[in-house]
Amino acid sequence: MNLARNLRIAVLMTAVTTLLLGVMYPLAITGAAQLLFRDPNHGSAEQRRLSSLPAGHAQGYAQCFESYVADSYAAVDAYAGRGKVPDGLPTFADGLRAAAITEAVLESARMRAWVEVDHRKSRPEGAA
Repeated sequence: MNLARNLRIAVLMTAVTTLLLGVMYPLAITGAAQLLFRDPNHGSAEQRRLSSLPAGHAQGYAQCFESYVADSYAAVDAYAGRGKVPDGLPTFADGLRAAAITEAVLESARMRAWVEVDHRKSRPEGAA
């Protein structure tokens, strides 16, 4: 009687442990890895487009530069009527804004005082 009871408990504990460690744990870890780590096979379309190396490989300056150049070529093609402009490319307005901020930083350093950024200089003519 006692042996049958202990055997039933052992089988039940084996089944529960197998379910938890053999099924649930790997699913949880795989799900977390897909959410947290870069991989060209997972994520949104934008993430997959920008992930050029397999998971576990460091993606650095070279790959980012390659993606930027590819986006720049895609933008040129889009302006020629072939495709659409990728999101995230800097515009001339961005460059003008950066120049206005840099000008204010240099003026501030020269005067050794806080200087307001002239936002009128950071907008292209005709822009609201």
